[in-house]
Amino acid sequence: MINIILLIHLQTSQPQFLRDFITFTAHLRCNLTGNNFFRYRIQYFEEDVLLADDVLTRLDNVGSSTDGLAIDNNFAVTHGDGFLDNFYEMYALILHNCTSNKRKMRQIRHYFEPCSTQKGYGPLGLLYLGYRNPNQKIAN
Repeated sequence: MINIILLIHLQTSQPQFLRDFITFTAHLRCNLTGNNFFRYRIQYFEEDVLLADDVLTRLDNVGSSTDGLAIDNNFAVTHGDGFLDNFYEMYALILHNCTSNKRKMRQIRHYFEPCSTQKGYGPLGLLYLGYRNPNQKIAN
């Protein structure tokens, strides 16, 4: 299966309507024997209640790995969350073929901890470090 570590560095501004800078770093490792070559696509979103979710990054992370390990970075600039919402509810959609059948793609939705848009994290504001248990079953 696949191990996933996702890191976010968030630097917020005050007041809320100014730009917030977000850096995403994804570490993907395919642990299946004989499947060191895998492909992936990562999209980052901010969840909204009333409207469609916001796409945070201009480009998706799309790539492949020949040795079973991939590290990918992405960057986002946003201007606060929605009306009367002071928290970012971010998640990543990860599509990959680190499966027993290389032709089959699997999608994972990974939610990050909600983060305040008003706290003003400094340049070392690490929001979340996540680990995907390779034994955990995921529904498609």
